[in-house]
Amino acid sequence: AEQAVASRLAAPDSEKDARDKLGAFLRRGVTRRECEIEVPFQIIAGSDTTATAIRATLLFLASSRAYGRLQQEIDVAAAESRISSPVTADEGEKMEYLQAVTYEGLRMQIPFSGLVMKEVPPGGDTINGLFVPGGTRVAHNTLAMQRRRDIFSDDVDVFRPERWLNADPVSRQRMVQTTELVFGHGRWGCVGISGKACRLPRAQQYIRRGCVPFSENCRLQVGGIANRRLRQPIVASPVRLPNHQPQAALARNEPQYVFLVSAVDESNGALSLGMKWAFQIS
Repeated sequence: AEQAVASRLAAPDSEKDARDKLGAFLRRGVTRRECEIEVPFQIIAGSDTTATAIRATLLFLASSRAYGRLQQEIDVAAAESRISSPVTADEGEKMEYLQAVTYEGLRMQIPFSGLVMKEVPPGGDTINGLFVPGGTRVAHNTLAMQRRRDIFSDDVDVFRPERWLNADPVSRQRMVQTTELVFGHGRWGCVGISGKACRLPRAQQYIRRGCVPFSENCRLQVGGIANRRLRQPIVASPVRLPNHQPQAALARNEPQYVFLVSAVDESNGALSLGMKWAFQIS
């Protein structure tokens, strides 16, 4: 972070005012030290965790019958002009199955697994009838909370968005509150929760578009085996096969079908599960 900030401050004025978070901080008079603190925070809270949640959800959708139902809801909403391009947060909130998929994806694969401990004030406190001395650090296991059978029913290890549609209002509210613990709670809650309302539904909308850009440095992997090396940017369009599982047809001279599992960026060795690149570039 210190090197990134130092490099930007040493750059010509025309490059300092870049269209990114650091550029926005500098335009608003944020100090050098404040920028050094904020840079890693922006990556963790606003980018990396969001990407983790989206690619995990898309990976679950890639092997689930929920894919077809979600695509149908998006198709109908688009045909009725109820959503724009890209979908807005308000529009996404009104799409019941899209919201169910978003919450179920967050529940199945939490984007952050840290304990995020809080310290009890000096005078101590009583939690659920138990007195906890001051100075004690208290945390909760977020993943374990997402597997509570008394809240999410017995099939907690199954990706099933319908659970959010079939629950009564009281049960659903409890499910929502429990799942949103992935963002923390109270004054120390993650600011990334605002991104859930717009970024996650917006990424799922690419299912309808059927447009997945790839970088020239990537190669597709199927079951851990490289399918083919990409020499130039191409477009992959989802195709409905008899088993209703999403596949992809490569838009090249010779059509072929691959099951998109991961991509490796050969410039830096980064591995992207699911279809992270679908929204990363667009």
